[in-house]
Amino acid sequence: VYVGLGNHDLDQNGPPHHVDWYRREMRDYVEVNHRAGVFFKPPVPATSYDVDTDCYSWDWGGLHLVQTHRFAGDTGHGADNSLPWLRQDLATYAADGRP
Repeated sequence: VYVGLGNHDLDQNGPPHHVDWYRREMRDYVEVNHRAGVFFKPPVPATSYDVDTDCYSWDWGGLHLVQTHRFAGDTGHGADNSLPWLRQDLATYAADGRP
């Protein structure tokens, strides 16, 4: 399963009192499941993973799939803009014109 965070995961306001902690926990879950490291192989590895936005992409057959969570360019609730990463990812992994 490739994890994606939506508005119900990232838009929470109110309890718990440390909502930024809650959001970071959700993003950490995404990273642990998809970002490969030198010594760690995630259960569902991604082809490309952006540590600033937690967006990632992967190849499935002839498709290049991208997960930007709520939407590319989202900067709500402290999120970094993922459009620069998305442009680079598509130029690197989908420049051959595949969907």
